[in-house]
Amino acid sequence: MDTARIRFPRIARTLVAAALVASAMLVAPASFAQEPFARGKVTGTFVVGRGEALGNTYTTVGAGVGYMVAQGLMLGLNGEMWFGEDPDIQKITPEIRYTFTNMNPVKPYVGGFYTRTFYEDLDDLNSVGARAGIYLPFSTNAAMNFGVVFEKLLDCEESTYNDCSQVYPEVGLLVSF
Repeated sequence: MDTARIRFPRIARTLVAAALVASAMLVAPASFAQEPFARGKVTGTFVVGRGEALGNTYTTVGAGVGYMVAQGLMLGLNGEMWFGEDPDIQKITPEIRYTFTNMNPVKPYVGGFYTRTFYEDLDDLNSVGARAGIYLPFSTNAAMNFGVVFEKLLDCEESTYNDCSQVYPEVGLLVSF
């Protein structure tokens, strides 16, 4: 009888912790936050999606934590796990994002990031990218985001990775406290 092997990726603990923080913020009373993008707020994000790499299609799950260093300006750290294909993929991404908070009802955002991607049985890779989109606030401490991301793999061999840059959509949930 085959027994399933349980693997704990290098960033699994970080993802679990970020997901727990984001979950806790979802049930926090709205009185804890008057504006999700206000200076000094801590944010949590949760993302579920689809990703393509190495000719495969993956289900992606991610979570992150950010800090609003100024009104609308966030420094953050995100993690992702890619499931459903081989090799296993995990990503960790520090980012900077600016949200134009003076616009209503939608709030446009732009940002930049660096990603370290960990592949099972392949060399790890770095990438850089940019994102843009809109937030749709739906409470005093939460907003949905819809956007587009451009990501470029650094030191990429197209013979292995098929495409060294890609553009893809993103949808997420941001909560703050």
